[in-house]
Amino acid sequence: MDKSIDQLSKLLVELGKKRHGLDCAYRFSMGTIVGLVDSYIKYRPWDLQTAINLRYSEIEKELAEA
Repeated sequence: MDKSIDQLSKLLVELGKKRHGLDCAYRFSMGTIVGLVDSYIKYRPWDLQTAINLRYSEIEKELAEA
């Protein structure tokens, strides 16, 4: 099932809390989303959903290892 940017951003906040603490978690999430979307919209818009799904699964794995 495809993941949304909203779902990815919420998971990125959790990862940001783990890596950088609460103070930076939302900035970490926003920066990651902006970088991901900006890059794919400019150069490979047809792969954006695949990139979102891949990044989501990578983050899930990293959080599960904690």
